Amino acid sequence: MRGLRGLFLYGEAFDSEPTEKQLQTTVRKDLEFAIKQFPQNKEITKCLFWIFKESNPPKAWQYLVQCIVNGGEDIYEAEDFIEGIDAQLFESFLIDFQEKLSGYSISQRLSKSLLCPIISRLSKDKREQSK
Repeated sequence: MRGLRGLFLYGEAFDSEPTEKQLQTTVRKDLEFAIKQFPQNKEITKCLFWIFKESNPPKAWQYLVQCIVNGGEDIYEAEDFIEGIDAQLFESFLIDFQEKLSGYSISQRLSKSLLCPIISRLSKDKREQSK
């Protein structure tokens, strides 16, 4: 029930201009509780990715990967997220990405959604280093 409440109130809490911090906290806690009960729910993981994208990139990465592994390949703003993180975080995400490529189906899903943004970021970083 908490997960449904979190999904229902997500738009009100995060998409409206005058944001109410208490409502945002309630929605975040509801969704975090729900993902523990339903770890394969891609809608909940998508919402959690968007919630943590700015405030906690390591958690956002965790939910991004979890969502893609569970079949949510159409993550809006995943490329912008990868482009926007600092170099140290990107390196840790890259290592995590490489470690997760062990299983065939998981590697296919992750590669399909994340490989292009990662390659783009690597080439951008290489161009900046050569300047």
